[in-house]
This record gives sequence, C-alpha cells and structure tokens, in this order.
Amino acid sequence: MVKKIIDRWLEIYAARVHSMRSSAARDLMSTASRPDIISFAGGMPAEESLDDEAFRQAVLNVVKNSSGRAFQYGPTEGFYEVRELACRLMRRSGLKVHPDEVLITAGAQQALDLIAKTFIDEGDEIIVEAPSYVGALNAFRVFQPQVISVEIEDDGINVDSLQTTLQSKSVPPKFIYLIPNFQNPAGVTISMEKRKKIAALATDYNVLVIEDNPYGEISFEGKQLPTLRSMCDNVIYLGSLSKIISPGLRVGWIYAPLPILQKINLAKQGADLCSSSLSQLVALEYLSLIDLDEHLEKIRKLYRERCEAMLQALEEFFPDEARWTKPDGGFFIWVTVDAEIDTGDMLSLALEKKVAYIPGSSFYYGAGGQKSMRLSFSNPKPDQIYDGIERLAGVLKEQIALSKSIYGF
Repeated sequence: MVKKIIDRWLEIYAARVHSMRSSAARDLMSTASRPDIISFAGGMPAEESLDDEAFRQAVLNVVKNSSGRAFQYGPTEGFYEVRELACRLMRRSGLKVHPDEVLITAGAQQALDLIAKTFIDEGDEIIVEAPSYVGALNAFRVFQPQVISVEIEDDGINVDSLQTTLQSKSVPPKFIYLIPNFQNPAGVTISMEKRKKIAALATDYNVLVIEDNPYGEISFEGKQLPTLRSMCDNVIYLGSLSKIISPGLRVGWIYAPLPILQKINLAKQGADLCSSSLSQLVALEYLSLIDLDEHLEKIRKLYRERCEAMLQALEEFFPDEARWTKPDGGFFIWVTVDAEIDTGDMLSLALEKKVAYIPGSSFYYGAGGQKSMRLSFSNPKPDQIYDGIERLAGVLKEQIALSKSIYGF
C-alpha cells in the first residue's frame, strides 16, 4: 500500500522537480558540523566575527521599542529605513542608489530564486561562470534553463569566450550570472580590464547581468574595484549582510531598474509576502550600535590571517600535482589536481580522516570539476586549518599514488 502511494507521488510531481539537485554543501552540513571534523566545506562566517553583546542589545531594543512593527507583517519591498541602510552600504562600493530602487530579500539566496522565477522559462539560455556558486545553479535549475558555462581564469571569466558565445546567438541569453569579487567557489576577482569589457558586451548585446556581491567588503586590503552596476545599466546588483554581519538574519537585497524591480516584487509577494520584520529591524538596530568600519577591519584581518594560514599549509603539505588560487579576500580557495583522481570519490576517505571539503563537481551545471575541490578558510581557526590541510594532503597523496599505479602517469 505504501509503495502504491509513493509511486503515485512520483507521477504527480511537477516535471521540474526531477531536475532538482541537492547542494553538496547543505548535505555535508550535519557531518561537517561534528566537533571531531575539521570542516573546509561550508562558507560560514567565523564565530568570532559575530558581536554577541551587540546582537543581544539590538534584539532587546527592538522588542522594547518597536515590537508593534517587529512582530507584524511589513511591506513586500522591505522597510524604508532598511532599504536606506542598503543604499548606504552600496555607496561604499561607489553606487548611488535611491531606496525605491531596492527590494529587501531573505538573503541573497532568495534574490536568486526570485530572479530565476521572474526571467527563466523552460529552455531559455543563461550564462554562468564555470565553476559557479552551487546555490545559484540550483535556484536556476528549478526553472529548467539551457545553461551555457564559460570557464574562469585567474582574473575572472574568460571574456573572449563570453564574447564568442554572445556573437553566436541570434537571440541574447536571458542573463549572465557573475560573482565579480572573491568568487564562490574559486576565490578569483574579475580584473578592471575585464569589467570594462563585460560592461561593453552587456551594452552591445543588450543582455542582462546579475552581479552577486556578498564578499566585496571582505577585501583583505580594504580596496574594491568598481561594480559592474556602476559601469553599465543592464545590471541587477545583489547585496547581503550574511557574510559581513550575520547569515542567520537572512537580510539581503536587490538593486535593479524600477520596471524589473516591480516584477520581482510580484514574485516575492507570491513567495513570502514580506521578509522578516524582526530580522530587518534587528539588523538596522545592530548596525546603529557598532562602528561598521571598525567591524569590517576586524573581520578582514581575521579572514586574511586564516587565508594566509591555509596558503602556507597548502604550500607545505600538498603534493606537486596540486595548484590553487590565491585570493585577495572572501572565504575560498580552489584547488585543482593534475592527476587522474575524482574528489567526489575521495571525500569519504577524507571524512574518515576527520576533514571535509566540497568536491569541485558540485559547482558545475554539467560535467566538470572532478579534479578540483573548494576549501573554505573562513570558519576554522589557524591551528585547525594547519591540521586539516595536513590530513587532507595525506589522503590526496595516497589517491595520486594509487592513480599512478593504475594509469602509469
């Protein structure tokens, strides 16, 4: 009887459900969070970056002074003063924005879902970096697009390949999705020269660009290149408090031309009516209690030290067959191995050694990344990073030796 019910469920699921894939990072969360595991898997902010006392005070202040708003429905686009806050934060990146051009979302992840829902019909073409953020790939996948992947280089997406792709299309793809700063998963940053070319291509081919910028403020030297949005009108810009303040608040935003924003607003009404009023007001209050510049300097120093610890450990322990990116900010390092191995198959062996990472294939829409892995340095402490990389290097060396014994090279 149970089997008949389950078989019936399979018959009535929407066709798009069968294309959904789970996120490797989310699947690993329970395992990687075990206290005996050194995890380089999740891109979680360091616990030390969270000001517990300021958060406690912010929550108390909101409950005491604004409970009538905090526990009530709010406007779909978000509270006006929270949209003003997003505008102030974007001004730090050189953007001049009016609150009416901003929509508050439940993190940038919801923004990606709303954009996909607003723009993608089944079979539509979109362009993504290869590798790209798995959360975006999964948000897009639900709507069954045709995904064109363009490889990245040390200074960002290959713009020659991007131009060739655009030239070959009689109808422009619906959009190009990019993470310009300290990209997830590779940690690379799109150079100024390439930003200019991307802006020109977007204008020449009248194609929309989605600029996802959760890591821009986590520049180890505190310097940011101009945003794509500042260089081109054909850009939807996504921001978030998750990496610089707290992912638990789930406060992000979309900055887009008004006609686009109005359509996305309709999609959000159908999704959740409005973002959490409590989270928005706590975020606003928290940022009124701290010195943001001081806070950002603190977390930049913290993540710079952890990145340096990982790079040093990689240099010391990893085999000659491995190469990796050297980020100037953000949370991630991308490792590629010049040997016949599969990092997906290797993961179970790494977990036996009490160390976790995300296999590179998770960050490709189709095939790719089997010889790569994403390592996050943001959450573990430097001594854990050193220990974990040594453990992982041992597993990797064993797999390379086994590969050479089988394939002879």
